Order: sequence, then C-alpha cells, then structure tokens
Amino acid sequence: MADIQSTQTHPEFTWRFLAVSESHPQARAVVVYTNAPNEAKARSQIKGCVLYFAARLPVHHFDLMAEVRHV
Repeated sequence: MADIQSTQTHPEFTWRFLAVSESHPQARAVVVYTNAPNEAKARSQIKGCVLYFAARLPVHHFDLMAEVRHV
C-alpha cells in the first residue's frame, strides 16, 4: 500500500498559460488551461506552442473553456 499515491500527497491543479503558436509566432496569444499535478506535466500536455506561465489554480474540472474576443 505504500506505493499507492493519493491525491492528498500529489494534488492536481489547473494551470493557465498564455500560448503562442510555434509555427505562427506573429499570431495573437491565447489563454489555455490544463489540469496536472505539476507545471512540467502541464506543459507536456500542450504541444506546438511557446507557453508563458500565467497561474496555478485550485483544480477545476471542465469540459471546454474558451474565451473569444472580437476587436
């Protein structure tokens, strides 16, 4: 039982990043969210983007979060 990791000792967080496409660096940054126990895992889940750390939040389970602004 000692090797079973509980969520109490390894909590999960919602990580927020500003993301810029690697293939289109002139494009506007977007806000992305992912759930992971640490920042390295969170970054590994988002491919093809340069990520700028924005926040570590209490875990929030979501299906889809999107914000669109038309300027």
